[in-house]
Amino acid sequence: MTPRLVAFACSFGLWLGGSSASHASAFAPTTQWSPASTAEGPFDLVVTDVRVPSLTQYTYYGVFHWGAADPGGGDLGLQPGGVEGFAQHLRLQLRAAGEGEIASAYLDSAYPTALSHPDGAEGMAVLHWGYPWNEGVWYTVALRVWTEQDRSQFGVWLRDNDAARWFHVATVDYPQAHVTLGTETSGRLEDLVGTSAWSRELHETNEWRRPAGGGAGWSGPAEHEFWSSQAGNYQAGVVDEPGNYYFWHKSGGHVEPNLPATGAVARIENLPEQPAFTPATVDEVTVYYVIESKSAEVHWAVSPLTSPPFAYHIELRSALTGETWGEAAQVRPDARSATIDASMAPIGTQCGTVSLRDVFDGWSEPATFEFAIGRAAGECDEPSGDGDGDGDGDGDAEPDTAGGDGDGDGDGDGDGDGDGDGDGDGAMPSGTGENADDDDDAGCSCQPAFSHPLGLSAIVWLGLIRYRRTRHCRRAIRADAGRAGPAG
Repeated sequence: MTPRLVAFACSFGLWLGGSSASHASAFAPTTQWSPASTAEGPFDLVVTDVRVPSLTQYTYYGVFHWGAADPGGGDLGLQPGGVEGFAQHLRLQLRAAGEGEIASAYLDSAYPTALSHPDGAEGMAVLHWGYPWNEGVWYTVALRVWTEQDRSQFGVWLRDNDAARWFHVATVDYPQAHVTLGTETSGRLEDLVGTSAWSRELHETNEWRRPAGGGAGWSGPAEHEFWSSQAGNYQAGVVDEPGNYYFWHKSGGHVEPNLPATGAVARIENLPEQPAFTPATVDEVTVYYVIESKSAEVHWAVSPLTSPPFAYHIELRSALTGETWGEAAQVRPDARSATIDASMAPIGTQCGTVSLRDVFDGWSEPATFEFAIGRAAGECDEPSGDGDGDGDGDGDAEPDTAGGDGDGDGDGDGDGDGDGDGDGDGAMPSGTGENADDDDDAGCSCQPAFSHPLGLSAIVWLGLIRYRRTRHCRRAIRADAGRAGPAG
């Protein structure tokens, strides 16, 4: 389908005349656009799809610009190689707050990364993430800001739609609380070094914005307003058909003008009413019971094919009673493990659930698992029922005579049982250990230690979340499935 030009109404009329060569300057025009909707901000979450159909060096493909001159204002976009020593990369700029340091709380180290401190005329801290993005590929870019104590956190995610894979690019720690993305967002196509003879182009669609706190739902502007530093070398328009709809922007080279400098508006009719995001998925759960600290370490892996995680919630329960004895919850997008105090946990089989809230505030299906907690080997040498192997329950290793049965078996019948375990069955015990008793060691599971990543003694339970489920674990699944999830 041939892209159609922007239709607009203004007092200037339609400017189509003139050659690009006669209007070109050392720099190609900086072209900008913003949603024309009147959705109320401020916003805390924005997401959009972008594509560079043909890569042009020394170009900044700006995806989001927000906050103007406000602290925490900035921009986020794609940039090819040839600038600042990086190859294709995603660039985030944040304006300094005046006090405190902008720092990285998390960086995806799978690709080259750098975060500079604020400097220069704009006072920007600049993050580069060297993902080798390609021309002709659609990428989904998400930006979210939230407050942790007295500081704000900026999270950046990117999805390669050809690979169908999400990446958590970075979490940047900002020294001021309650920062938002402002009341307006915009994008831009910028010539960085003065190469007006080169044309450059960007496609973008599915831009969704959410008011801070998420109470008012998503705003999906179907209309965009366009403007440029000069109108003589700039085009914009839309492709609008079911399943294939986007805004497009061109400048530089031999691009003929089709717009005035301001006042042009384009609309997509096929934009859905609400975005559709697949909730996060837990792929695998591993549990270590650490004997030294009496704690349970819960580790989980997530699927990169579904929405990236933003927060987690874990509950650990007795499989016998269903009583919750351990819980952990935190907003931390990069978290893949949590340590929970297990000092109050009963001996025996436990069940637990890991639930993830994704960056778009959807909830995963609870991943339910079972694991065992037993006494350490030293604790089982002196079981609570007896501890001395004579079966009389006094723990003194001497059979009862006075007031007892006088036969040394501790059962009060005056007859030996023939096996020395005090249960009167004449057979050797089914429990573990010399002189063990069938009932003396009830509930004491002295399990061997497995390898722990830190070299600690641990009992480990590993599997793919499809475990044998007790009655209480099944009940826990139903309870979690009906829960909206913890706040925060």
